Amino acid sequence: MLPEPAGFRRSKLLEDPKTRFFTITSNVGENVVKSVQHNVWATQRKNEQKLNDAFRNSPGVILIFAVNKSGAFQGYARMKSLTGRSVCRHDPFNGFGRLFDVEWLRLHDVELHEVNHLRNQLDENRQVGFSRDGQELSADVGAELCRAFDIKVYLEDPRAYEPVD
Repeated sequence: MLPEPAGFRRSKLLEDPKTRFFTITSNVGENVVKSVQHNVWATQRKNEQKLNDAFRNSPGVILIFAVNKSGAFQGYARMKSLTGRSVCRHDPFNGFGRLFDVEWLRLHDVELHEVNHLRNQLDENRQVGFSRDGQELSADVGAELCRAFDIKVYLEDPRAYEPVD
């Protein structure tokens, strides 16, 4: 675990025990770039119901992105609409799944070896680096994983850092 530097402030949204966290995996890094550019994502149909349920019933849904075989998580975003309800009229994913809006909160690599110690109780206690697409993370593990991004962003420029709320 990365130690919290002096002056670092935790994000209220991430510390809220009702916030829900999910891993999102992509086979292609370019799709994450398109998501950042257009503030949308499209997931497999099998993930839609659980994401929609979480969106309806929690104060925040955080999606933590990883590109397969990259050896890292790339960042996290907040789900901003139900699947199929995006305000975006351009589909950057060419019909793969129904679009939904996201707000990117952090873009930074967190290497899997940096978070090996995090084990997800909602996935047979597996290391978070082995999470499948759409896997829910327990609130404590999700918050800790996102905090790793926050600390890295803080260390790059402490004066520009703002916690997410």
